Order: sequence, then C-alpha cells, then structure tokens
Amino acid sequence: MTTTAVEASTAAYVEEAAVQVGAEREPQRYMQPFRATQTRTTIAVADAVDEQGNQIRVVGSSEPRLRAAQRAMLKPGEVEAKGNGHAEVTVLDHLRVNNLSIRSIGASRPVCANCNVAIESFGIKAATPLKLPKEYLFIKK
Repeated sequence: MTTTAVEASTAAYVEEAAVQVGAEREPQRYMQPFRATQTRTTIAVADAVDEQGNQIRVVGSSEPRLRAAQRAMLKPGEVEAKGNGHAEVTVLDHLRVNNLSIRSIGASRPVCANCNVAIESFGIKAATPLKLPKEYLFIKK
C-alpha cells in the first residue's frame, strides 16, 4: 500500500504533535490535513480532569461538530465537544455540562475577546494567542 503525500505529511505532523502535547499545540493537529478547515474554522482543545481524577482532552470545532476525518484522529482519552458557536465556547460548555475541571485551553486561531472572557470565567488564561482588536491593527508608528 502506497502512502500519499497528504498521509505522510499528516503522520509526521501527528507524531510531532504527540511530542509537543498540550493545549498550545494540539489544535493544530486537527487542522493539518484539511485546507478549508485551516482557513475557515477554529479548533479548540482543552485538557481537563474528571471527578475521578482521569485526564481528558476535549476537542471542539467552530462547526457544529468535528469533521469525520477529525473524529477519526481522536485518541483514547480525547472526546468531541458538539455545539454551535465558537470552538472555545463549545469546549467550555462541554466541560461545564460534564462537570470536568479545566487545566488549559488553546485554539488553532487567535482567541477573540468574547471567548477570552468565557475562558477567564473558568479561572484560567488561554494557552494560545489572543486576537488583537481591530483598532490596534491600524495604529501608525
């Protein structure tokens, strides 16, 4: 069986992501094989702990659910968060409903101000960069 360039690239990326575990790096793992996903959607990943102390990784999309190929990439201990809206809020809602304690959260794209407020309401800070307000993008030096 021959391996396509996309499969080889995805395998290498997933292997690299496995070494750099954490909410900072994991959202990118789910974005890599999907060009449209890279430019049009956001993936959020949160590391959490359940009531029994088990570590769980929750993965959500800005689409109502992960795409089939993304769901196939989920590893043991990783679960999909489903819902409408921003990926970060979808993941946070899943954590709240399932009584999970969040440890960290990150997103594949800069976190917007509203999502940042939601994240901080859980007592943590986003592990990935925040989106700058538009007024800061046009300041002349």
